[in-house]
Amino acid sequence: MRSSIGQQVLVRLTSLFFFLKSAAAQVCLSGSPLKLPTGCRGAELVRDPTFSKLSVADEGWHVYQKSASIDVQFTDTGVVLEAQKRSATAQLYDSLLWQKLDIEVPTSGGSYAFCLRAGSSIIQDKIRFAVDGGRENQYEVPGGRERIVWALPAQSTESRCFTFDLEGGMNFTARISIEFGSINGNVEICEASLLTCEQDSLETDS
Repeated sequence: MRSSIGQQVLVRLTSLFFFLKSAAAQVCLSGSPLKLPTGCRGAELVRDPTFSKLSVADEGWHVYQKSASIDVQFTDTGVVLEAQKRSATAQLYDSLLWQKLDIEVPTSGGSYAFCLRAGSSIIQDKIRFAVDGGRENQYEVPGGRERIVWALPAQSTESRCFTFDLEGGMNFTARISIEFGSINGNVEICEASLLTCEQDSLETDS
């Protein structure tokens, strides 16, 4: 009898967990799919493009927070970032999602686009993102390009891309960085993609 009751409670808790998990990412369930620049194709370089889970190994998504002020929830349709408290002094780089990967650049060089689809549930919060490389605490963006600071749309999603070039004949250890340390509401990042692109297509779409 006790075993049966325990199983019923476990089933209800499991159902509640999946209901809350699916309800969390409401903005990601609407809007258009991730929009990529024309001419970008090939194998997807991002591991876990829909942010399904926090990585416990070297591969996949990791979270850094200077203080535990933002709740980070991985779902099947994106990652939900919810501010637990507001701070007038918080900086974007105080909290970030990141993953590292190796990019084998062709001898002729390569052009790339790192794109996100994201939105805000309540207000137009800002995130900042880029692909960089180098030593820890000394990361540099290829070509000295500016990281993209993005004021997210409210109650909908949009796509935005960071483009960069790499010199030929190198193996570039890249870090994908999505900073969100100064958000004040709920932000949802639905999809991510990093692809090789034709240079002409980036010049046209950016």
